[in-house]
Amino acid sequence: MILDDMAKLTSATAFDLETVRPGPGQPIKMMAIGVGGSLAVTTGDTTAAADACVTVDATNTVEFELPSNVKRYIEATFASGDVYVILPGAQTNK
Repeated sequence: MILDDMAKLTSATAFDLETVRPGPGQPIKMMAIGVGGSLAVTTGDTTAAADACVTVDATNTVEFELPSNVKRYIEATFASGDVYVILPGAQTNK
């Protein structure tokens, strides 16, 4: 598992999955560290990313998955801590 700062989400800012998508049919693994509460993830075809996707109890460090058919952009809303896309053995190409 690689936690790459290029695949780190910022609260309420859309993240482009195009460079880290793991491939067709594979869920997108995520990790929340130090969030200390609820984490809401939305998705969309544009940076608005307004479609509901998943809400996770991230009181503790938690690894969770997004469905493989999630749209290109995701947005996580959280108060503190870090949220990463877990890369399957390769770094981002940004």
